[in-house]
Amino acid sequence: MKSIHTLILITILLAGIIWGATIIFSQSSWLNSAKEVDILSKASQNDISQQELSSKGFLDILEAENQKIKARDFFTLVLPEKEAILINLSAMKLYLIREGNIVKQFAIKSRGPQDKWFRTPAGYFRVGAKYKLLKSSKVDVYMPYSVQFYQDFFIHGIPYYPNGERVSSSFSGGCLRLEDADAKEVYDFSRSGMLVIIIEDIESQSINSQFTWPVNPDKSWIRQGFISPLLINGQYLQHTGVDFGTLVPESVFSIFDGRVVYLQVIGPNDHGLGNTVILEHELQGQKFYSLYGHLESIAPNLVINNLVKKGDVLGTTGASGYGCNNYWRIGEDGCFSQNVLDRHLHFEVKTNPVLYNPRGDNICPNHWNGLCYGYTPKYPQDFGYFDPMSLLLFNQLNGNND
Repeated sequence: MKSIHTLILITILLAGIIWGATIIFSQSSWLNSAKEVDILSKASQNDISQQELSSKGFLDILEAENQKIKARDFFTLVLPEKEAILINLSAMKLYLIREGNIVKQFAIKSRGPQDKWFRTPAGYFRVGAKYKLLKSSKVDVYMPYSVQFYQDFFIHGIPYYPNGERVSSSFSGGCLRLEDADAKEVYDFSRSGMLVIIIEDIESQSINSQFTWPVNPDKSWIRQGFISPLLINGQYLQHTGVDFGTLVPESVFSIFDGRVVYLQVIGPNDHGLGNTVILEHELQGQKFYSLYGHLESIAPNLVINNLVKKGDVLGTTGASGYGCNNYWRIGEDGCFSQNVLDRHLHFEVKTNPVLYNPRGDNICPNHWNGLCYGYTPKYPQDFGYFDPMSLLLFNQLNGNND
């Protein structure tokens, strides 16, 4: 749930600008001049000079950076931040942002595996501790210029063994690995509390023709992936769905023909999911259920047992949960929080039409009276969830973890 085609573009503006305001950019303004084409060529070779980066705006460089990062007319998220780190895991790029401009960009050498609980988490984070040299808590290696962005997850240089030999494997336990010189620049740029925004693309992934995206891929991004880790009470829990972020309320669509079997409106029993719709589907003789949570509104024509077609509108994206329409925020959550809304769709695919873990096992005794909502203590596939992206991209209902 919470807890960022790509881009989806996040512009960090000067402090003092009222967050929540938006700036509209037209698709017709995309780069097309000879000079811009030249910048595009340089960007694709990762050869934009420091002077060019400083003299051109954030949007210009993102448009010119031919790595699936495009300015979109719908997207500008305004936050009161002068400096930030923006990471696109799909493009494997890290950007240093100062006063709305990219001041430097770096290639990411490796990230965590996407099918394991220690996958690199997407979302909104803050820089924590910094170490010029950090010994790994998992293996006997040292990581130069380590910058913590979430719990055990760091940005760092190439690890090396105690004898000084550099690690040759590209495997990562979820940290983001850069070349040493690049990691040093990120280390020097970062400060405690600095905003770190990590997203994944939708547009760069080709959906199976049987389905449609639950949100418009041109107006959204992956805010948090399936099995993404969240630390609660000293234990890493795993995200049971995919969160699709949007800037403003956007239509939410049925991914496949089906039937409405569950409607939850915001209230004391929404368990943080807020306004939620669950549909029943059948594919090749197998029934499954799709869940659409945190909606700002549910389409008024939806009633239990209504038939829906692929692409029918079910509602709009929101931040609803725990009895109010504006609970989920960037930073501290709460119905009365003044932080920017973390507007997103929480999307699940599961074996039963319920808000909690589909098999009903008493697996979260320390959290929600035994039942799990949005997170499970082990792989969600073990408790009746399917990987939503495997279904949408490959028409596969992966019901167990290998």
